[in-house]
Amino acid sequence: MTEKEPKVEQPTISKILPIAWPKDVPATYANNVLAQKDGGMLVLSFFQVNPPYLVAQTDEDRAQLLKEVESVNALAVAKLAIPFSVVAALIRVIQSQSEPANETDGAMHGDDPT
Repeated sequence: MTEKEPKVEQPTISKILPIAWPKDVPATYANNVLAQKDGGMLVLSFFQVNPPYLVAQTDEDRAQLLKEVESVNALAVAKLAIPFSVVAALIRVIQSQSEPANETDGAMHGDDPT
């Protein structure tokens, strides 16, 4: 389009679609997390890190095996990019679900669940 051509307004077309949630999502064990900022996102990477096998007859042999271990592998199990605009609500949901006697529904909303 050149500068002399008139600008044509395009109508906005939208439709609200229902979300088809899966019936089951497999749970994966994660015992390590890495948090990073990336632009307007909080990136959370979750990992499973298992201790090394130190199978030996004596404590001295196990200690020697441990000396030989230089690292353990981290298996990536999930990476979430969360907009900063919803981080506060996510923290509230996690806090409310961490309370043993809390009976909130767990939905993530910007409203205070109390």
